[in-house]
Formats: sequence, structure tokens, C-alpha cells
Amino acid sequence: MNTNRNHFPIVFIILQFLFFCSSSEVDRQYVSGGSHNVKGSKPRLVTLGIIDGKAYLIDENIRTWKETDGYCKRFGMEMGAITSPGQLAFLKSAYNETTFHAGYWLGARDALLPRQFSWEGSKDEVTSLNDLTWHIYVDEPLTCLVYASQTTPSITLRPCEYMGMRALCEVK
Repeated sequence: MNTNRNHFPIVFIILQFLFFCSSSEVDRQYVSGGSHNVKGSKPRLVTLGIIDGKAYLIDENIRTWKETDGYCKRFGMEMGAITSPGQLAFLKSAYNETTFHAGYWLGARDALLPRQFSWEGSKDEVTSLNDLTWHIYVDEPLTCLVYASQTTPSITLRPCEYMGMRALCEVK
């Protein structure tokens, strides 16, 4: 029996409770939706769902990869990783035109070797995304991965300092 999986719903509920208790009424309005946020505004976390014992959450604020990493960690999460076919299928099915519809930073960056990426949390090599089309806009190290949620999802390579993607976080 995997005790981590059994405690996951409790941990997730506690995280949500702590967020709501530590935020004002104005903060809570952003969590449930509303207009597009800009950098520096209140968090607006949207839960996409749970797959393989982890929940995926998104925030529509535009950030760099490093800012996204810090944002996820500030709320006790990690940047999103896609490490199984089931997780990829889940994210593909989560696409919709109003909530999950843009480029989202993944917790993967190059390993300072051309075209070799590793997941930030585990340092494992990224191998689970080969079924997607890759659009490469840079040809230098220090690139990070973006999951493009659209009718035909794809992976985009961007400089990690690029200001233009949203946060995809996960909590186990």
C-alpha cells in the first residue's frame, strides 16, 4: 500500500484550506476566476484535476521560468512535470478555450548540453514527450520547456528568461 497516495487528498485539502485562511476576500476572488491577471497581481490558481497521485494547477499570470519556479514553491508545489502517458493524455484532454489555452512553463530545462533536458525536481531525463511536435525557437543552452495547450498540443523551447508564459504547478 502506497501511503503517499492515500494521504494525497488530505494534503491537497489542507493546502487549499491554508491558502484560503491566509488570504483576504480579495485574494480568494482571484482563485475562482475572473479577468486576466498581470504580473504582480493576486494569485488565481485553477485546479485542472488529479492524475497519478498528483494535482495539476495553473495560474494565468505571465512570468519567466525562474519566476514560475519560485511561484510554485511559494505555495508548496513544484513546477509541472509530465512523466507518464496518462499525465500527457490528461493535460491534452484538459484543454479548453477559456481556462487552459496557452503556453505553460514545465519544470524542465536543458542540462546545459544541446537538446538534453531534465525534469527540475527529479533531474530525470525528459523522455515522455516524444509523441508531440517540438517547435524550437532557440539554438542555445539555457532553454526551458513550455507545454502549449491548444487543439493540437505541442512542446515549445524558449529561453528561460522569456517573459510570456504561465505557471503549470503540481502537488503530490
